Amino acid sequence: MAELKPVPLGPLPPIGHLPEPRPAIEQIRTLMQEKAVSDRVVFLAKLAKKDLRPPRSGADEWLLLCQVNVLGLERDLQRNMLYVKKSAKADLANKDNPYNLHPGEKVVLYFAAKGYWQLLCEVVETQIQNDLLRPLGPLMGEGGLKLELVDYNVGGLQVEGHPALLKGLLGPTLPEEMKEGVTYEGPRWQRAFEALKSPMLHLNLYPRLRFPEELVQFQPELPFKIPFIAQLVQTSARERSGKRVLHHGLRLVYDLQAAALASGELERWKLIRGVRDNPYFAEITAKLNQLRAFLEYQNAHQGMTPSRKI
Repeated sequence: MAELKPVPLGPLPPIGHLPEPRPAIEQIRTLMQEKAVSDRVVFLAKLAKKDLRPPRSGADEWLLLCQVNVLGLERDLQRNMLYVKKSAKADLANKDNPYNLHPGEKVVLYFAAKGYWQLLCEVVETQIQNDLLRPLGPLMGEGGLKLELVDYNVGGLQVEGHPALLKGLLGPTLPEEMKEGVTYEGPRWQRAFEALKSPMLHLNLYPRLRFPEELVQFQPELPFKIPFIAQLVQTSARERSGKRVLHHGLRLVYDLQAAALASGELERWKLIRGVRDNPYFAEITAKLNQLRAFLEYQNAHQGMTPSRKI
């Protein structure tokens, strides 16, 4: 799933005081209670900002603490803190483990429930099995337009078009009303497709991973979302179920290097050559190549005795 939205410019507005945490917690409680208990999970990420003098170089390091369960939603616990299960990556016996949480550290909490949400939190207390987090801001919902990812390669991504995308980017220059039977043909549409190449787009990718247990070793470790600044470089119409749909080719232009989590901070982006410059897509490619080699080896040895099969 990909999401397109305008890029905010300038620093974040100053914060005079920390907001009351209870509204954010009550929102999470309401959203999570509509899920089965086993599905009440959030993704946690800890940002390790590099201590570099200006001009800064290199990217901030995101430590992915993986999925953890949200606890206590059915009980009347204190409503100024969130109780979450300790990450499986934590190791209290190893004090140097970077995935251990410590009081005062900041983490970003992500989850999906009728949309995509994120919340900046501070670690208040760490226990043997659980961690307590205090929200440092409001629960932020992702805006923008949801588009389905069709394919990707080293050159970029291909997404399925949407009438709202055309209306948002073309505005009054839209060649015709978006209605049933639009063919996307003719010189006016060709000029419109060229105009789509002008703006830069903020693109968030939301990975969906479903690996069976016997292949989980090939599952890449990915964050909840992967942000890019992208440019639309190609548009074509395809037939699907008797309808004409658009496919858009996107070239990835900038990769997020430093996130803005506090007042006065700016996001910092790095010019890239495409998918291959992003560490997460490099991880995806490496794991898929390993999976392909494993399946080819398994297929080639199907005729061997059971004791020698993989």
